[in-house]
Amino acid sequence: MLNFYLFIILLVVMVPSALFLFNYLWKKKNGTDKVNGTYAFFVFWVFCALSTVLCVKVPRIFIVTDDQGGYENNVLLVPTTLSLGNQQTLHVSPQWFKKQYKQHIVVNNSNIDVIYEEVAYGNANAANEPTRINSYDSLELHTNVVDLFTDPPRSMKTDKSVLGAIRGWVHYADDN
Repeated sequence: MLNFYLFIILLVVMVPSALFLFNYLWKKKNGTDKVNGTYAFFVFWVFCALSTVLCVKVPRIFIVTDDQGGYENNVLLVPTTLSLGNQQTLHVSPQWFKKQYKQHIVVNNSNIDVIYEEVAYGNANAANEPTRINSYDSLELHTNVVDLFTDPPRSMKTDKSVLGAIRGWVHYADDN
């Protein structure tokens, strides 16, 4: 359902901008250019940049759905109420306008606790302690969750101009 909202936003942003650009090009081809070409080009690329930012910076919600490593990966554009497996509800909402908003949320909607760890590559500093996410609980994160129920790579090539990279890793607790 949440992916539907991203699709609608991209549709609302990209279709009018593409139509505007094609309309300009058609008028220019037929010699009826009434619109400044620089303006058309600028509007098209502003809408493209906005769409890219929405795709990259949009908060995500990862929902652990069962005890065998199943999960859902959705975007979180609007406040949403989730129905959990223990008959409770969880209200989650994106924090768009906060200075250091947390981009991602992991919701454990299973009977088994899961662990969230940050894995550092290069000279990056990751949190030292893993965080336990209890059954039917959630955790808000700054770091992107890349590895869900798969082992992260032992090493990763990083750009020398950057300090390194941090990847989020969600896995089951060893003591269960």
